[in-house]
Amino acid sequence: MGLKGGVTGVKSQLQEKFPAAFRRFDCLTTARDAVLESYTPLVSVNNRDRTAVFLDGNVILMSVPEGASSFDSFCGVVYTQIRDGLRTGSLVIVVFDEPSHLTRAKKEEQSRRDASRAARSVVCSDDIVPEAFLSDFTETELASLENVHPLKADRTTRLKLYDAVMAHVLRRVHCLMLQWEARGEDPGTLLIDGCDPRGSHRLVSEVREPSMAGSDMSMAKLFEHASPIGEGDLKLGAHEARLRHLVSTQPSWSDYALVFTSTIDTDNFPISLLDVSKRRLNPCGVGKLDVIFAMREPPTKRQREENPAIRASFLCCDVVRLEGFLQTHLWSESRTKDTADPQSMHNAMAAFATAAAVCGCDFTLAGVKGSRFDHFLQSLPGFVATEPTALSKFSCVAETQPDLARLACAGLNRLCIATSVHMSSKPRYKKQADLVAGVSELMLRRSVWTSCYWARNEMVACGDWGFTDSIG
Repeated sequence: MGLKGGVTGVKSQLQEKFPAAFRRFDCLTTARDAVLESYTPLVSVNNRDRTAVFLDGNVILMSVPEGASSFDSFCGVVYTQIRDGLRTGSLVIVVFDEPSHLTRAKKEEQSRRDASRAARSVVCSDDIVPEAFLSDFTETELASLENVHPLKADRTTRLKLYDAVMAHVLRRVHCLMLQWEARGEDPGTLLIDGCDPRGSHRLVSEVREPSMAGSDMSMAKLFEHASPIGEGDLKLGAHEARLRHLVSTQPSWSDYALVFTSTIDTDNFPISLLDVSKRRLNPCGVGKLDVIFAMREPPTKRQREENPAIRASFLCCDVVRLEGFLQTHLWSESRTKDTADPQSMHNAMAAFATAAAVCGCDFTLAGVKGSRFDHFLQSLPGFVATEPTALSKFSCVAETQPDLARLACAGLNRLCIATSVHMSSKPRYKKQADLVAGVSELMLRRSVWTSCYWARNEMVACGDWGFTDSIG
């Protein structure tokens, strides 16, 4: 999920061009200590108490290996990752999507993915489908299943499975916290954002009610969303913003200095980078809060063959540092690079994000035919330097009126033309350059909508934006 991958995609290109913003660690605790070792020590405050960890629950549960097939072993894998998070930071928040509040564009993408999955599924008669596949299964029935993984294939049973898993894990974490307290250690706080606390006890006739729950309900209230947020990726940023506000305004929160946002969804690159550049427009308070985007990655097949004991590691990105490197790159050909104002810098970052969208993501599918993100990244400095009027159009990504927000399409069209000219200077790219220059209005609108969405300015994903009106 996320942005188009490969060596020419956003993730690979950012690592290649700005390697100083990335570093790999065997675990988050090691990463935490490496980041905080450069800080001036705070009296009586240890590194765990200065750290928060925000985890993408969808990623954790979807990545449970097939070998952990029973309900107990499935929960054990999830519990281990959350326990490791609690060892890293004193505040851990696990976020989940909330289907009832997802944008129509996300529902369109899910419908497409479900149709693709159904086409590859083995068809069997109803009489051999296990009864536990029904959405009203109990935890006892779950515990008796040899393999709970098939429950993830259907969105209805998946949601109830996730609710049951997290209710079970929360009980185990509570026991762990009691053990830590008995040893005189701080148990920390675990919050779960987007599951129904009733777990498998919810009847099929009862409406699912996802909420903020966890080990400390007073803390949960602090992190409740003013308005529902459907997608977990956006929840991660919302919790970061809330923590940043608390650090800046509440003395009791001032010890927090670091937050890990852990997900493998590469959409988090544009989301986080837009957040960083936006903070120049409205600086918040005096608190310092570093943000590390941590991507848990399993070892490759070759690595496993060479070392069977090798485990997953975390590719960590300092998003504030990355944004600084990226701004330097974007303004490298401009005569005003040393005096660029915050709004222009944010416009440049919006241009970067929209370019990422037009090259392919969940909402633009494969992107404009012939496009490669590395070509856009190479051409962006020239565009920023020579097309100030077109660059200014990207400020419309923040407009709340759709007609005004769509004015950013003109800026993206000029960026596509600039990238086409750049591609034409390369051998064997004339045909692809023509395709990029001829980008359709539908692709321009979808890409701009996506950039608005990443900037937390969600529009209704309707036909005016190039989406299917029939998706509910």
